Amino acid sequence: GGTLAGTGAYVLSALSLTGTGACVLNGPSINNPGAFNLTGGSLEIQGGTLAVGGATTVNAGSTLSVSGGTFAPAGAFNDNGTFNINAGTVNLANGGVSIGAFNVAAGATLNFTGGVHSFNAGSSVSGAGTVNFGGTHATTFAAGSTYTPAGVTTITAGTLTFNQAGPVTVSDLTVSGGTLGGAAPLTVSALFNWTGGAVNTGLLTTAGASTISGAGAKSLAAWTNSGTATLMGGALAVSGLMSNSGTLNVNNGILSAAGVNETAGLIAISPGSTLTSTAAVNIGGTLQASPGGALDAAGQIVTVATPGTLDLSGGTVTAASLNISGLLKGIGTVTGNVTNDGTVAPGASPGIINIIGNYTQGPTGVFNMEIAGTTPGTQYDQMIVTGNVALGGTLNAILLGGYVPPFNATFNVIQAGGTLTGTFGASNLPAVPSLTTSYLPSAFDLTVSSLPAAAAALSSEIIVREEQRLLASATELGPTDPDEKDEKFHAPECR
Repeated sequence: GGTLAGTGAYVLSALSLTGTGACVLNGPSINNPGAFNLTGGSLEIQGGTLAVGGATTVNAGSTLSVSGGTFAPAGAFNDNGTFNINAGTVNLANGGVSIGAFNVAAGATLNFTGGVHSFNAGSSVSGAGTVNFGGTHATTFAAGSTYTPAGVTTITAGTLTFNQAGPVTVSDLTVSGGTLGGAAPLTVSALFNWTGGAVNTGLLTTAGASTISGAGAKSLAAWTNSGTATLMGGALAVSGLMSNSGTLNVNNGILSAAGVNETAGLIAISPGSTLTSTAAVNIGGTLQASPGGALDAAGQIVTVATPGTLDLSGGTVTAASLNISGLLKGIGTVTGNVTNDGTVAPGASPGIINIIGNYTQGPTGVFNMEIAGTTPGTQYDQMIVTGNVALGGTLNAILLGGYVPPFNATFNVIQAGGTLTGTFGASNLPAVPSLTTSYLPSAFDLTVSSLPAAAAALSSEIIVREEQRLLASATELGPTDPDEKDEKFHAPECR
């Protein structure tokens, strides 16, 4: 036990501390080219330097703490007890085998820069400090070990492998190079920033703010997002299921997955971006495709469940079939057969939905449309279907902005490239003016069949006034029959 202070320099061939006492290094410089063994008791480095050329071993029941000064282990570092980094930076460059605890305090840094590091059952890394993995290291956490730092973890090079049976949870993870792998599921609870390198773990769960960027192709086994995640450029391929209950922005990139489960929240596909799925897509929140954005689920079933929304904000959807029990709305194109047992609402007040396929509306289906003029797409909602249309359920039509359509105006609500069969079971139309439904062989129209009372009265008054004006004009002009004679006119007599 005791404190070694002062300003001297010591050169040792080997260093071994035993016993149960507490030792403190505060000032001198110790250069030990040999091994360093801490057996029992503790050593705290408060100042000065301890340089170890050989292997450093912290045995069970012992504690090594770095609270100041410099600790420079050049050989392997084996922790079977407790290693506390309370301040400063410690570099581990030559591997080691550990079953003890590594505690990295806030403001402190632990760097793995080289060698093979094995964290076996019973070992742990924790604390609010920073842990960096770089250089040529190869670090593995085996089953029974834990990695739970609350601070920042960065991976710039080398290989970090998590083989624990249960999930690994980190607070803040940045991957710019190297490889993060292993079978263990990985949860990032706060910040995730991935610009380079590989992430080859089990299921990745992101619960905070995540950014995946960079031009290179990236891949994941499976991904669940409950925070706010943004894919910025490049391509991300998820070989398993991609689930979202937070906000996922696909910006100028390509995201592909073997199935998409959007349980809540928002998936926003920006212009020029694509979300591709090679398995079923289920939408329970909102999926929005902006102009030039695409959901490509060719050959797959896309389901919009209650209370989900598929918002075609100018984008496109490709699927074998689109089944709706929630809401399909907006402006855009669906390639595939559409079955509506929920609600379809074309337009962005107003607009057109194009369906390249067939459209079937079931008994519970609802079709909502808005009318603000006589031009389809810009003044009233329309749906254009290249295949067949089978109608049922309910039609809801409303007038926007106080618009009153003229008598006999016709609104081509649904166009079919094939045949149109069935009728709406209920049509909720404006009370005034009266609209008549027309079920044609390949279209459904609404036609104004009568005007409002005030408008009709005004029209009658206009007609009466016009008739009176015409009668007055005729009276002023006099007789128009050529057989009628004007008593005052006498033709000159020829002689």
